[in-house]
Amino acid sequence: MAGKRAVDQDGAQQVPSKKLKPAPAKSRFWDLDQSLDDAAARDLRRLRGKVGVSAPTVEEEACRARTVQFLRKTYAKLCQKHQLKAASPVFFDKWHCAWLCHAELSLGPGNRDPLLPVIEDFAVLDAAMVKALAFLPKEKVAPMARDLHRVAERKAKALPEKLLQLPTGGHATVVQQGKEVTLSFQGQEVQISSWHLRKLWRLFRGPEEAFSDAAFCCLLRYQSVLQKGFQGACTSEVFEALRETFGCRFECFASPLNCHYRWTCSAFLDTDAPFGSLGSFFLQEFRSGAFQLNPPFVDDLVIPMVQKLEDCLVAAEAAKSALTFVVVVCANAGSRSGKAALEAIGASRFLRAQVTCPRNTHEYVDGEQHVNKMIRGSPCESGIFILQSRRAAKTNAATEEKMQRIKASFMGVDGKT
Repeated sequence: MAGKRAVDQDGAQQVPSKKLKPAPAKSRFWDLDQSLDDAAARDLRRLRGKVGVSAPTVEEEACRARTVQFLRKTYAKLCQKHQLKAASPVFFDKWHCAWLCHAELSLGPGNRDPLLPVIEDFAVLDAAMVKALAFLPKEKVAPMARDLHRVAERKAKALPEKLLQLPTGGHATVVQQGKEVTLSFQGQEVQISSWHLRKLWRLFRGPEEAFSDAAFCCLLRYQSVLQKGFQGACTSEVFEALRETFGCRFECFASPLNCHYRWTCSAFLDTDAPFGSLGSFFLQEFRSGAFQLNPPFVDDLVIPMVQKLEDCLVAAEAAKSALTFVVVVCANAGSRSGKAALEAIGASRFLRAQVTCPRNTHEYVDGEQHVNKMIRGSPCESGIFILQSRRAAKTNAATEEKMQRIKASFMGVDGKT
């Protein structure tokens, strides 16, 4: 961070990365020294770097963030216009998640913006908003969704030219005050605890002078897409139980900010690759091993996820390899949101076992653990589903004892015999 301007605030000081000590490899919230078995690691390494992507500049990421902020304000104004007072900001996040998922599945990993992609027909997003707000009158939600997608389409199509015209060469400012660190650039600010910044420093793969900008872009990206975060990570007790029962050491839906293991897939390869991410779950070829999946609870994501799992398990069957997926999703009985996703998982011929944890009896680590209170109770039921190839089911069966061990870990009980 040489050359960055000193910031004089009450008790605040800049934190050069060269003075930043890496966080311990193991803590209450992560275990970064766990390694995959050789076969699984070899299979996953094959795809690293195959999708060409360059890291964003701080100018580009700040521009994207301002555009998303504009869309959030537009959503709030449209909800007021269409008398949708109960439409909280979290439903914008779910709509945005559906947009990104649709772009990934329909366009693939090619030349598209990671946060505001141009898709063939923005009207398909209307259904995602109507589904998310199914508890409100459709005759009010539908026109609001239509107005929102029109603004989003206009902004997304204008963004590429806007990014090309940006100056370059700027750097994020990093200021620490107590245990909190603020990274900022052109009015865009993100916060992170000094403990989690040290975690990012341990994960970082790149030149020292690039760390501050990479951390800023990663933090700002997730702040943009999950400002009213609706996802939580499993606790260390759960990860330990999954590792001991099925050998899971890989997260298919995580981020550098909330990952438990070093090996992860995440939503954004451009901002996350410097911290070790392999990129999108949907681009991987899972051939053998055991993998944990705790996706955002959005039908538009979970349903194609299940189809991806089916495809991988069919291939594993043909190759006679042992492949296990442990899926954690919201399982509220009677809920319209998520119903289709649960039905898709339940219909899988590879489903070997499942267990449910009642709401308010278990906890998650906050998806924004880098800034928020780390542990929070779960307001929904959680379903844990074991999908296995025939060989995996034979060599490492999902026994009742294992399922109860996993359930106990969710509920904060040891569960070991």
